[in-house]
Parts: sequence; structure tokens; C-alpha cells
Amino acid sequence: MQTILILDALAGTPEHTAFIAALKGSLTRTVDQASYPEGYDHKLTPRDKGYVAPSIVAVPDDSAASRFGFTKNEIEQQLGAAAAAGIN
Repeated sequence: MQTILILDALAGTPEHTAFIAALKGSLTRTVDQASYPEGYDHKLTPRDKGYVAPSIVAVPDDSAASRFGFTKNEIEQQLGAAAAAGIN
């Protein structure tokens, strides 16, 4: 979606709902929090000596949603309203 005006024009359509669902999916991002030694070879596999297992965690990230003026609660409300109206 290029602008909020286009998004507003799509209100009540499946395209709008799909975009809001995508925004919901963007509310978290995954981050590897493992500590790797300097010069670590990320091509190592679990069978290799010196392998460090990734520590993947989900962290909140509302940056995409906020660029379109939405909060997590507003996204959830819009998706709930779309579901109640039968807009998929």
C-alpha cells in the first residue's frame, strides 16, 4: 500500500482486510540473540566443532503499523470488524 489515502479508499474490501492482516503479521519480528565469537563462520552446521546454535526470539515491532497510523489494538479491532462483516 503506497499511501494511507489508498488504504482509506479500500475500506470495507477484501484488499483492505488483507493489508490490515499483513500489518498484524508485521507486529513482531524475529531476532537471533545468540552470542557468536568474533569471526564466527555462520556456515557451520550442528555437527561442526565450534557451532553455536541460534537463539531466535520474537520481539515486538510496530514500526510498519505506526507508519500507517495504526496501533496493535486498532489492527485487531479492524480485523474483528471485517470478520464480523464477512469480509475476508
